[in-house]
Amino acid sequence: EYLDWDFERNKSYIWSITPYVFGPDAEFTIRNATGYERTASFHSSFYYYLNPWNYPGPRLSTQTWEEEKVGYVYIKSFWLDYIDMDYSVLMDYYRQVEDFDYLIFDIRGNSGGSTNYWYLSIVQPLLKHTGPVESYLAIRTSDYVNYFREGKGLTNKIAKNGFAYLPSEVLSDDFDLYDFSYVINPVSSEINFNGKIILLTDKGVYSSAEAFAVFCKQTEFATIYGTATGGDGIGYDPVLFVLPNSKLVLRFPSVMGLDNTGHANEEVRTQPDVFYESALGNFSELINYVRVNLP
Repeated sequence: EYLDWDFERNKSYIWSITPYVFGPDAEFTIRNATGYERTASFHSSFYYYLNPWNYPGPRLSTQTWEEEKVGYVYIKSFWLDYIDMDYSVLMDYYRQVEDFDYLIFDIRGNSGGSTNYWYLSIVQPLLKHTGPVESYLAIRTSDYVNYFREGKGLTNKIAKNGFAYLPSEVLSDDFDLYDFSYVINPVSSEINFNGKIILLTDKGVYSSAEAFAVFCKQTEFATIYGTATGGDGIGYDPVLFVLPNSKLVLRFPSVMGLDNTGHANEEVRTQPDVFYESALGNFSELINYVRVNLP
């Protein structure tokens, strides 16, 4: 595993460990969110894996609390193949909760898919005001990478001296900086939901799901509850490179996506407006917390 950064505790951590690497006699100190602590050994077999994050089974599900006037939608993935099918389901649900005060979108564990999914199925039907998102791409000056940049039509190179912060790599001559900002305008929609929108996130939110979190954070389309996301929401699809002798094809990111503060999105992620860390494996805890503490 690689080291990640815990923004709340300001220290490094790893998402998981593999006990067999440490040997059968290794002892681990375990401490939960309430402060309970004990020592344990794990006699696990090679490659045995248990997913501690208890995400619900259905890929798309809804729940309604009529008395509280709160609607809830869980979306496990934004895969392109599901856009048409999910669009009709979501539109029907929006009609059911049109006069509600709150609508919660839960994308915890959503590793992405297509940006068009959330744009067409969530933002376009519900957006009331123009949503500008300020973002930038740091791109290496190599000819190969820029071949793909030109193919994407990215030509608006900008100066680096207008930023209070940029990563040290970007400040070097090895990178150029390009404007990747965009604006989403509201469209005429049959849905007239005027309540508040809430987004639930965790570190499993990645790629196009992270792009949705970035949009919500900058435009205030939704108030974000939970923990920091997983990143990689600013940029475009990876590019391919063929090794000359073996002919193996490698896929790699060709850009570094920067947010409106000049920080790399893959590094700083999207931070929640309201931080809440649930107990491990307790999926409903954050939902219940939000329902009790609605803004």
